[in-house]
Amino acid sequence: MASSMFFLGISLTVVCSFSLSMAFLLYVKSKKNIHLYISLLLANYLVELVELLYIARFCLPADTRYFDLIHFPVLRIFTTVSILLLDFLILLHIMSLKFHKSYLLLFAAVILFCGYTAWLPQTLLTVWLFYLPRQIYHFGYCVMFLLRRFLEKDEAVQKRMECRSVLILGVFLLSVSILLEDSLLISHIQIYFTDMLSVTERNFSENILWLFIMLYSTVYCMRELERSGTAKSPGVTERFETVSARTADRSGIVKSPGLANPAEMMKFPGPAVSRQSPAQPDYLTEIAEKFKFTPREIQILHGILCDKTTAEICGELNISIGTVKTHTHNRGVSETQ
Repeated sequence: MASSMFFLGISLTVVCSFSLSMAFLLYVKSKKNIHLYISLLLANYLVELVELLYIARFCLPADTRYFDLIHFPVLRIFTTVSILLLDFLILLHIMSLKFHKSYLLLFAAVILFCGYTAWLPQTLLTVWLFYLPRQIYHFGYCVMFLLRRFLEKDEAVQKRMECRSVLILGVFLLSVSILLEDSLLISHIQIYFTDMLSVTERNFSENILWLFIMLYSTVYCMRELERSGTAKSPGVTERFETVSARTADRSGIVKSPGLANPAEMMKFPGPAVSRQSPAQPDYLTEIAEKFKFTPREIQILHGILCDKTTAEICGELNISIGTVKTHTHNRGVSETQ
């Protein structure tokens, strides 16, 4: 049994290493905070798994059920707080919330509680209390997610939270299983005791929870990497050609065969229009969004496309000729004299 549990720990370590490599590769490509949080979370899992394997192989005496059940307490406290903090940061990202400094008090409480229990006389009850904050905080995270989902009005945030509901539900159910298994271990130790305690110092449900999170993270990272590899970000020319095509459909402008950039498009006159100031076409709004035009630049562009002279644009917008020339020069536009 001990050998089986040891090889289970080895298998979890391999899976965790693979998940960590995928998450780190995704972070290197995207530079997004959420991918950094996932990488650090998996790194904490890996540290604790390696530590447990080391303890099982080199540190444990023949029988460890009644003494010295919490090895390397400082490292355990660090990994516990780190895991809870990173879980919380990932949850806040899913819910589109910001981290507030006051939240640090929650994790300071974990440090004090775990530090106090780690230096108490070591019993199975002490171990149960030492790991209890993990389950309590996970329950709190799940309740927070549930309330936020019902109260959230933003459809985009609701959709994102809905996509992660399986993850939150899985963590909640497995946390319940961990708490029940720990409680069973404490109250029926003579019947329940197996080699699992001496090998991993954790119960089987904890292994399942970690495996679930590792596999979920791996699938997520692979999908994100696939999207980043296949999604080609169109250049300015390609995006502007798309807008130009829409423009031609809506306003009847004929696209010149040699049109290759925004400046060329702006030089090409629009359809015949009167010298009055017609309503701004919708396609100019699209151009503003695509190429980050300011409202004043769009007004000047509108005047040019309406075949107005520089003097007419200045009079209509109540600006100087120098202002018009500055804007047209910055955008590479040829104004009508």
